[in-house]
Amino acid sequence: MLYVDVLNLERDVLIAHDKDNKTYTQPLPVKKGVLMQFIGLLDSNGKEIYESDLVELENGEKWEIYWADGVGAFRLKWKEDDYEDMLSPEEMEVIGNIYENKDLLKGL
Repeated sequence: MLYVDVLNLERDVLIAHDKDNKTYTQPLPVKKGVLMQFIGLLDSNGKEIYESDLVELENGEKWEIYWADGVGAFRLKWKEDDYEDMLSPEEMEVIGNIYENKDLLKGL
């Protein structure tokens, strides 16, 4: 995973760094990729939680993290019509995201 430092659309360049703080500069447009928003919380294993992550709760339920515009907060989504307020991040574990782990969406 890369952490984006600068996304300059005028100069078509992306500057990012990895977990070891190595810097990468690459020209845009990025052919394939999705920018995901860090929500400021860590899961039960200390892993950063991002919008569109899939998390598993202590009871085995799997939910998607999403931004609720009307509420102005990150929430949990299960199926199309079931939404919950965020729980304590210590009660969830990131198991993937909706872009890279489509198989985990079955049943959601």
